[in-house]
Amino acid sequence: MVLHLPLNGNGDDLTGQSQVDVVGTRPADDRVKRPGRALEFDGDNDLLSISSPDALNFDLRRDDYTLSLWVLSPGTDRARILQKWDEDLKTPYAFSIQAIPEALVVAVYDGNRLYRIDVEAIWDGGWHHVAVRVDANSERLAVFLDGSLWADREVSIQSSTQNSASVQFGGTDQLEGTGLSRSFRGVLDEIRVYSRPLSTTEIATLANS
Repeated sequence: MVLHLPLNGNGDDLTGQSQVDVVGTRPADDRVKRPGRALEFDGDNDLLSISSPDALNFDLRRDDYTLSLWVLSPGTDRARILQKWDEDLKTPYAFSIQAIPEALVVAVYDGNRLYRIDVEAIWDGGWHHVAVRVDANSERLAVFLDGSLWADREVSIQSSTQNSASVQFGGTDQLEGTGLSRSFRGVLDEIRVYSRPLSTTEIATLANS
């Protein structure tokens, strides 16, 4: 595991590999109603940010990963849940999870082609487990919802997906002065990143834990 944010009222990374800056947010109940064991984002510039995330700078021509997180939202406009890319430079990126009213959107981009999977809207006020898995060897991108495979597709990455951008959760600070807001309104919990493709059984275990 290269990142583990339990979000127990703070942004501490239990792997010790990343320093997380917290802007706004407040402690919230987690998925089993434990007080202060998750973080709420109010949709107004709340943000978690990792400025030098070497362990998360994946090149999908060779690097595998699995992202795992819990998400709750009663409804959302366009928002960033998790990303690592520079919007001004339009850099390639190894992962992006965005919310739009009609879907949860997962994407990777190698600078030439965008690979995208849309998951049904999960903005029903309940907790949902989302996992994203990239297997570079088999060139597959898979998305799991609540422990079950939602979609799996081929990705043919032709150039590096590494970039120098921060990893940001719950929004972005790259749109200041534009009049746009991409801040997430909801609660996040138990964000984990693994530098390998977890098995379907392992992902189901995370979703049922």
